[in-house]
This record gives sequence, structure tokens and C-alpha cells, in this order.
Amino acid sequence: MNNKQIKQLCLDIMRAEDSVHVVELLKKNNLWDDNSNWRNYGDKEGSWGTINNQGNPAFALTEKLTNSVDAVLMNKCFESGHHPKSDSRELPLKPLDAVHKYFEKKSEIKKYDIDKTLFDDSLEDIAGLQEFWDDKKARVVAENINISCGGNNGPHPNIAIVDKGEGQTPEKLPNTIMSLHVGNKKKISFAQGKWNQGGSGAILHSGQDTGIALQFVLSKRNPIILKKFPEERTKLQDNWSFTILRRDKPKNPGEVSEAKYLCPIEDEDNNKTLPLNFSSDEMPIFADKGVQFAKNSNHGTLIILYEYKLARNNNSIRGDGSLYRQLDLQMPKLPLPIRIHETRKKFQSKAEQSLTMRGFSNFQENQFIKLKDNSPLENISPRRGFIRCQNYKITYDIFCFKLNKGATYIPFKAGLLWTVNGQTHAISGKTIFLSDKVGFNSIANDLIVVIDCSSIEGGDREDFFKSSRDRLNTDFNLYKEIRDSLADDLSNHTSLQELQQKRIDESVKDDQIEDQDTIEEIQKLLQDLPDDEKDFLPPGLQLKKKKEVEKDSGKFNLPKKKFPTFFCFEELKKKSAKKTAHQKRYRNQKKLIA
Repeated sequence: MNNKQIKQLCLDIMRAEDSVHVVELLKKNNLWDDNSNWRNYGDKEGSWGTINNQGNPAFALTEKLTNSVDAVLMNKCFESGHHPKSDSRELPLKPLDAVHKYFEKKSEIKKYDIDKTLFDDSLEDIAGLQEFWDDKKARVVAENINISCGGNNGPHPNIAIVDKGEGQTPEKLPNTIMSLHVGNKKKISFAQGKWNQGGSGAILHSGQDTGIALQFVLSKRNPIILKKFPEERTKLQDNWSFTILRRDKPKNPGEVSEAKYLCPIEDEDNNKTLPLNFSSDEMPIFADKGVQFAKNSNHGTLIILYEYKLARNNNSIRGDGSLYRQLDLQMPKLPLPIRIHETRKKFQSKAEQSLTMRGFSNFQENQFIKLKDNSPLENISPRRGFIRCQNYKITYDIFCFKLNKGATYIPFKAGLLWTVNGQTHAISGKTIFLSDKVGFNSIANDLIVVIDCSSIEGGDREDFFKSSRDRLNTDFNLYKEIRDSLADDLSNHTSLQELQQKRIDESVKDDQIEDQDTIEEIQKLLQDLPDDEKDFLPPGLQLKKKKEVEKDSGKFNLPKKKFPTFFCFEELKKKSAKKTAHQKRYRNQKKLIA
């Protein structure tokens, strides 16, 4: 194939409606069936075992976004004239430092009104946190990273993640994006995706409609990097390169699945080790105005997950269970804002279906600054707490929403978010709030706590979190200590206790019936209850005794007169009869004594 044909094949694969269409395109060009065109993922057999460890589709997708954030920050570092792996003292030490250094100006920080912050932060605390970024700035920065939903054939979308980051040359694509367990970013202090699994796990959740799991990758190195750093140059440095990662299922007993990616181009040693590549100044990799691939870029990386196991028949940006809400919770302290686009035809309207995602915590803090008392959060204090366990300082933030607002902002009844560097590594339910020790039953649905475990390092972090980043090791002593300490803190949180009591009081008040006709009807229904069953009625409920009115002469057969001169009350009659019986027994006893 010539350059034009390879580029067209790339565009056709990008715009394919599903995995079947992709396979048809590859077969048409004799690329699918010839195994010599396919290279083991990570150059290792058995790589599917690692991929199969990524159990949650939302967490696996989060890894993609984490890699995009890393790529954009590293790109800015390169553009500033510093290699991210160098020993320069000018390098940021953590992701937020990088955001502050490359996306904020010192003059901006000085204008921030820290008295308005949700957690009484200092200027140093809020640097790089987006708290004071207005919508315009967040939108501009978000254009560096997009995620979009496309594909119109089946219920599951083709999810595209694109970034204007450093990009890769064709020669380096196999050793970077398509590598496994290499640890390309271990020496980069401000990078997050250091497990080197983010490029793989998501394919497990692809192919939901057709059963064909595929992932597409397209990348090109930033020309500025090549110009400033000669050591980054390669022979094919000016080309875009693309590949397809697929799952080869076992054909014989005893075999296992293998992950392989397309590398049909021979290198200088006549070995097929290079992905398809072509020359083009720009490629339409970003979404725009309802079209998934419309806006051009001269460098960056695009990944497409066909028929992905999220946003099934759901608008990706609207609704409590939308892709936006899920990712928002997965990345509460998202270092950089991300633009989300819905491009499927069935969800289109006159207004462009896109919005900016800041991350759960970032968004709530920004809204509190803008809306203050009108924000959806309850006015509690303190909102932030600290736990010290085994020499680690753990910070936690409490978000308690106003009555019934939690359902809007807290999907899947999440209670605790366990995070590292702003990314959720595990989610726990609300059982801690409902425990006997805490007892926050009336506010549990509107309550969520974000726990920052970034200080936990080394072996303890490895033992605390699973490498799939979606599970906790609940048997680990450090986890138990933190959870127990958090329960103690919450049980003694005066402001939350007062809110709990307030909700209870309001609930009782709301349950009171004031309509007199309704009250009388209820009285009629309940007054015939046996005495032992009346004990189960709410305390304070006053039941009126049923009045029996006899007609005519009644059971005493009294003479009827126009103007009655004698009244006989049944209750008094019963009391009189009891008194007479008592007196009779007393007289008989007296005779016996005599």
C-alpha cells in the first residue's frame, strides 16, 4: 500500500461502526489472517493473563485517561525545555505541581480569594487544583484531552480517548504504548500511570455486541520535542503510526488467549516489528460539533475501544448513571479537566452534546466558591479530617449533600472513595455510615467521603491496593486501621450528628397528618385494635374510644318518654356492677369470720 492508501485505511478504521467493520477492512487489505503480521502484546506470551486482571470497565477506562494526563504534562515539560526523565531541579515533583507550573500563572494565584474555599485551604494548597478556574479556562485546558462516544450499530458505544500530548514515533510505539510491565514512567516524578498496564486492560471490556475485542491506537510525536531533543529523533519521526490490538482466543484444549497487535512493516533487519505508518501534517482526531473525528491536530494520541462496556444505550453526559458521572467519581481530583462528547445520532439535538469534566471533588469545590449557600452541600464543619496510621498521614474530605441531592451527585451508592494522586483506586459502599458505631442512617444516602492515600508508598501501597486499581486488600492491617479510625472520627463529628438529628426531627414532622378528616378516618380504623396491638402504634398517638349510642329503649328496656328524666351510662353501669359484686363478697367473708 502507498502512503495515501495507508492513511485512508487509518481513517476508515477510525470511522468504523463496530469491530466487524474493522475486521472486514483488515481482511480486505490482507492484514487480518496472516499471523506473521501480528506481534505479541508486550513481546510476551501469556499477556492476556495480565489483561484479564482488569475487572472493572470504568477503572480500566480511567487508566486510559490517566495516561492521557501524563502525556499532556510530559509534553508541556518537553516544550519547556526539560526532559521529564532528567535530574533537573526545575521538574515538578507531583501532578498538581506540574498543572500549576504549566497551566497557571503566579499572577492568577495571587488573585484567588482563599477565604471562599470549601476546606480553608492556603494558596499553596490550592495551586493546580482548578478550584478558582472559571468555566472558560477549564474549557480551554480541557481541549487537550477529549473522550467521546460514537458508533451507531449496537447498544454499546465506540469510546475514543484522544490527547494532545507528547505522542510517539512509529519505532517507539511498540516500546511505549504497546509495552507491558516495562515501567516507562517510573523515573518521572509527576506521572501517575506507573504500573504500565493502562494500555491493555480496557480491551477486556470491548466487543460487547459482536464478541470481537479490538482496540485501535494512532499516534504521532510532537515536532517541538524532536526539534529540542535530538536523542528523541528517529527515521520515521514525522509519520503517524497506527495499530490494532486484538484478542486471539484459544483454538485447542490447554491453550490460553493471547493479546496481539498489528505490526506488518519490516524494520532494517527485515523483521516485521513496525506498525503501519504514513506521512500527514494533521489528522482529525478530536471530536467537534457532534462528529467524533472532526478537529485536526498535528500530533497526539488517539485510542478507540470498539463496543465498550459502558454507556450502553445511555447518553454519555446526561443522567445519574451516565459515563460522565462514573468517570467524575473515578477521578475526583482530576489533575486536568477533560471534555466529554456524545456523538451518537440517537442522542443528538440542536445543542452540542458535550461538557467539561473537572472531577468530583474539584467540581464541588468550584461550585461552592461560585454558589456558596446555594450549593448542593450542607453547611457542616469541619469538612476535612486527618488520620495518622503507621506514620502515614491520611487526609479525608467529607461531602454531605442536602436532602435527597446525593442521588444526583453520588452514583451507585458509593460511600468511600480511596484515592491516590486524585484518582480513585477503590470504592466502598455506605456500610460504615450505617454501622452501630456511626449510625448516620438518615444522612447516609447524601454522604460520601474522599480519602487521600497518596502518602502510602512502596510495599504498603502495593499491599493496600490491587494492581487493577479497582479493589482493596481488606485483610491488610493498614486498611483496617484507617477504616476504624475514620469510623471513630465520624461517630464524634458534632456537625454531622446534629444534621442526623435534624433530619430525623424533620422526618417525624413531615410524617404528621394535619388534615382533620384524614385523622378521623384513621381513628375509626385503629380504635378497634386489641390492646396488645396498640402498643406497636407510634408513641404519642391518641386514639379516641368508640362511642356506642343505643336507640329506643336499649338493652335496659327503659320506658320511652318525650323528655327523658333518667340516663343510664354503660361505663358507669359496669363500674356499679363491679362495686356491688365486691361488696357482696365482703359481706360473705364477714359472716364466715363471725
